[in-house]
Amino acid sequence: MTLKSLTNEAKTTNRYDYICQYWRIEEKHFSNSDCVVGSSDKKTNILLWGDSNAAHYIGILGSIAKEQKWSFRNVSHAACPPIFNDVKPYVKVERYDDCRASVDLVRSQLKQYQTIFISAAYDSYARKSPGFMDDFEQTVNSLVKNNHQVILIGKAPVYKDFDRHCLAKSITYPWRDCFNLKQSYKLEIDAINTRLLNFSKSIDNVEYVDFNSVICEKNCSPYKGGKPIYFDSSHIEIQSSWQLGKQLIENNLIPKPFNALISPRE
Repeated sequence: MTLKSLTNEAKTTNRYDYICQYWRIEEKHFSNSDCVVGSSDKKTNILLWGDSNAAHYIGILGSIAKEQKWSFRNVSHAACPPIFNDVKPYVKVERYDDCRASVDLVRSQLKQYQTIFISAAYDSYARKSPGFMDDFEQTVNSLVKNNHQVILIGKAPVYKDFDRHCLAKSITYPWRDCFNLKQSYKLEIDAINTRLLNFSKSIDNVEYVDFNSVICEKNCSPYKGGKPIYFDSSHIEIQSSWQLGKQLIENNLIPKPFNALISPRE
């Protein structure tokens, strides 16, 4: 294998016009047609909201949306939890004002959306404060009380030792083992995903999905077919996200909650 063939050219999310992830969400992001993904319809009542752990699912959701002919708007704020409670325990001091303003703005815009996908780095926030999952569930309850359908997306595996440039580096350092990586925070993430699933079963108009079956098709790894599908330790690379969505479609594994999604037409 040559260095060129092993060089990782993955791009960060902010290099894609259709990924609307910012350090402060603004009103213009709710009218920007670039932020709508899926079918050709730019009018939609479906929203993907969260942090970067929501944004990395845009390819999966986009593949399914194109297949089923619906579309969704996406807005995300990196390292800012999608909760209505005070975000102070979960963010850096210098990011608090931007995060709080982003959450307040999203909340003011939610009346436009019937269905809301939400995902986040649940485990990361829970390590900062043990009350996070309670805060998150209170937010979901509030959305349901306001007649929204909510689809919770679970947390993907994390690999703290993953290096997307490992294969290229292994040419110079052939003893590097790029593939034998253990999951990080596995028990925490499994427990949180189970809690989200059980929570969804306990309340009407809330569904739970995750894509870990396709990520961990044979064994859990940030690689598929000998190539990395992750961008860093906890984020799926966007082009790989699109491929994972196509794989779900090809294997007839589209989660059932998606079948009822239809974007409004003009």
